[in-house]
Amino acid sequence: MTRYQKTVVTSALVFLPAGLVVEEVVEMWPRNRKMPAFVEANRAVVLMLRERWDEAVAVARRSAAGEQTTAHAALRQNNLAWALAHAGALDEAGGLAQRALDGARTEVVRAAAQGTLGAICALNGEADRALALLDAAVASALGGGAAMSARHYYRGLALESKGSAAGARQAYEAARRAAPQSQFGRKASARIAQLQSKP
Repeated sequence: MTRYQKTVVTSALVFLPAGLVVEEVVEMWPRNRKMPAFVEANRAVVLMLRERWDEAVAVARRSAAGEQTTAHAALRQNNLAWALAHAGALDEAGGLAQRALDGARTEVVRAAAQGTLGAICALNGEADRALALLDAAVASALGGGAAMSARHYYRGLALESKGSAAGARQAYEAARRAAPQSQFGRKASARIAQLQSKP
């Protein structure tokens, strides 16, 4: 699959309705056997960006179950773990995120899996483990602004659960700076406002 094909498909999925029929995009390049899996994986990501978690879980499950190389397996497991965590299935998400981390073959996938597992730990109240994982993901500087924003946001949650309002505020500020218009940049702004309103 060419870089051009990936760009066109990803753009189509982001800017068109998330319910876009996979077959319609696949027909653009009918001889490319990798296109259906690529489209399905990216559709799951778009649904996650739109916080349509239950739909994202269903699509990510199909994507993770499809034929794939070992290199892509960890990334797809990680995407499914992220969707499951935000849909409330923390136990299943934690197991998948750990498998994704164990199977990561690149530093980018390792950082993504550390961030996902760290977020799950933060949501589960495992603050120390969450911070260790999230600090490693942040230190990697891999994944782009939205990913860094999410990592800082969950660092804030973990620090709040430890009673460190000042540390949490710094983490939320970092989340907001990393990607102010991202979903976690906006959530961080809301958390900062809540912290400021506390006596």
